[in-house]
Amino acid sequence: MKKINVKDMGKKFLVGLGLSAFMLGIGGVTYADSLKERQAKEIEQRLVLNQASKNGLKLISSEEAKEVAIKTAEINSIEVQYIKVKLEQEDDYKIVKGKKIQYVYEVEFLHNGFEYDFDIDAETKEVLKSKVEPWND
Repeated sequence: MKKINVKDMGKKFLVGLGLSAFMLGIGGVTYADSLKERQAKEIEQRLVLNQASKNGLKLISSEEAKEVAIKTAEINSIEVQYIKVKLEQEDDYKIVKGKKIQYVYEVEFLHNGFEYDFDIDAETKEVLKSKVEPWND
């Protein structure tokens, strides 16, 4: 029968426990940072929507912007690996078809090794820009 050294096991356990706590701490900080970033983005989006509403504009939702982009790309939404949607008040688009563009959804997603990037008019659902590039993992 093999002897078990309880002291050594206790030290190994404490070292393992300490490393685990350290790693959980790092993960907790990372999670907190990503949570704060997500909350900041949500606040920013709400401010932009409020400003548009004060200007008397009715904007499409972020879900509608996603649908427009995916439909334009002619792919199945189930196959999209990652999607980012951001509403911005734009200065770049001055006048398109006789209308001043003020609010634009930037929609980005990955599909089959390509990155798709769309700018969509937040009032009319019109695709203002589309770009597809290879994406390296």
